[in-house]
Amino acid sequence: DRPSLAALPFANRSGREEDRYFTDGLHDEIIGRLSTVSAMRVIARTSVEEYRETPKSVRVIGQELGVRYLLEGGVQRAGDRVRINVQLIDTSHEGHLWAGLFDEELTTASLFDIQTALTDSVASYLRVAVERAERVRIAQRWTHSPEAYAVYLESLTAGRGMVPIEGGRARLPLLEEAVRLDPDFAVAWARLAQIHARQDQLGSQYADHATLASAAVEQALDLAPDLPESHFAHAMLLYRVERDYEGALAALARAQAGSLRDLERWRSYVERRDGRWEEALRSGLGALKTYPRSAGAHWDVARTLHHLRRYDEAVPYFDRALEMSPHSVHYCRDRALTIWARDGDLGEALGVDARFRHWLPYLRRDWTALLAELEEWPEAVNLYDFWAAPRDLYLGMAHRGLGDETAAADAFRNAIDTMGARVAADAADFRLVQALGLAYAGAGQRNEALEAGHRGLQLMPPERDAIFGPWAYTRLAQIHALLGQADSAVAYLEEGFAIPGDLSAWEVKTDPIYDGIRDHPGYLRLMERFGLEP
Repeated sequence: DRPSLAALPFANRSGREEDRYFTDGLHDEIIGRLSTVSAMRVIARTSVEEYRETPKSVRVIGQELGVRYLLEGGVQRAGDRVRINVQLIDTSHEGHLWAGLFDEELTTASLFDIQTALTDSVASYLRVAVERAERVRIAQRWTHSPEAYAVYLESLTAGRGMVPIEGGRARLPLLEEAVRLDPDFAVAWARLAQIHARQDQLGSQYADHATLASAAVEQALDLAPDLPESHFAHAMLLYRVERDYEGALAALARAQAGSLRDLERWRSYVERRDGRWEEALRSGLGALKTYPRSAGAHWDVARTLHHLRRYDEAVPYFDRALEMSPHSVHYCRDRALTIWARDGDLGEALGVDARFRHWLPYLRRDWTALLAELEEWPEAVNLYDFWAAPRDLYLGMAHRGLGDETAAADAFRNAIDTMGARVAADAADFRLVQALGLAYAGAGQRNEALEAGHRGLQLMPPERDAIFGPWAYTRLAQIHALLGQADSAVAYLEEGFAIPGDLSAWEVKTDPIYDGIRDHPGYLRLMERFGLEP
């Protein structure tokens, strides 16, 4: 019921690769201002990136994005001047509705004025009303420092294509420089807070990200308490660092009330962590209207369905994500995990991620192949989102599978030493603590294993984090299974299956770690419940 618009990536007409960040940064900023107008539906940047220098016609692009209007343009920076030309196109008949040329002195004031005039012109030609509060926001100038704004624009595009934790490291120095150049740059403080909060959630040891995120949010709110970006940064701090999901949703509502639009994707993240699974699914599906060509947005929906154990529904969303990002190891691996959870199919795609490559020989009980695979591990401990995998733990399992208890005992002792040192350095990471518990269990040290396993559950109960928390139950079940305590292992598996999560019946049936409980009546009942042969 709203005019729909996509702003395609702008062409860098300066002829210099170093001006690419400037062009892409302005493109991001213009999308943000266009999105302020609630009477328009504006497609997110991640869904238009694939159309950079595309040979596709505007009609085809409009059909693929589900929009009627496209904004095309280019940016040229030369000396102390900037030239931006844009054109608005109706994809239904490929007709040009409006063209604008902005040729100004290169100052922060002129850049903000161009963005304001461009947004007003598009809204005018699409005949949509712009509310008073939206006009105020569209006309805002983030900073008066040209140096600070240039660095900020670069931060918007730095690190694209990198894994998230490395991308964050690429952006942080630029944002730190932006706020150094202009300590009153509230939007830069807000973005700095977001990156620190994400680095903390990802487990980066680069700095005390939690403290730095909190300080940056405080700066943003002090400088601009009504700025939507300040409230969005606060929401990310509450969600990623403090795990205050009610507070995060309230902060997101304040950001949206302040004209920061289309926050369904972020709501879905918070709702999912808070265990509001059906709400998270609705928000994730709603986000696809803004992110129709975003592989990540489709992956988000797929993962939510996976946790709900609605595997048949999840697979098409993984397929859509892979259609848009066919070389993504991440998406390919997660689709394979869903197929495994649904069918028990240990396809080769399960090992496409190097960190998961040992799973295939492990789950197939090919212990010789597993030993060969483990020799290629670059790290003593692989850290995943939900758990830690010490190499020596799997070495112990392999040697035990081959009947060499002496070598197995040595490997488990090494795993205890490795994980003990990691826990000493970070005793609050439930993944490390429970991996230590597994190492103790492999070595038969019952009391130490159980103490570590239960401490991990205390650190990360499901009610604190509905994605990470269920893994604490799974790890406890594994610890008890390794110790031969079938009654308690089955009890924790029952706890895990009572809530949404990654745990699947095929995993329990396939994973050698549960071999010691195969004859237990509770295990047999679980297999019967899910329609599997024991």
